[in-house]
Amino acid sequence: MAEYVWPKQGTASVLGKGIDRIDGVDKATGAGKYAYDITPAGTLHAKMLGSPHAHAKITALDLSPAEKVPGVVAVMAMKEVGNEIRWQGDQIAVVAAE
Repeated sequence: MAEYVWPKQGTASVLGKGIDRIDGVDKATGAGKYAYDITPAGTLHAKMLGSPHAHAKITALDLSPAEKVPGVVAVMAMKEVGNEIRWQGDQIAVVAAE
């Protein structure tokens, strides 16, 4: 593992000194851009379907209505029919769309 040697006290260019936040006003007013605010072209959004029940058994799973929605790129079952759901929020299916 690499060993780090701290600079001698008083010689550091940033440590122990005030730094102006050039993006501070934008962030405080809500005008700042975060990674969440930027959506590049071709980005897919995913939505996971979680079980509302703490203990259940999957008796049927029809993903075809989700596949027919315009903009949907992929639909995948995380659990198969007959599987047991062990806790609330257990992942059942996921959909990726534009």
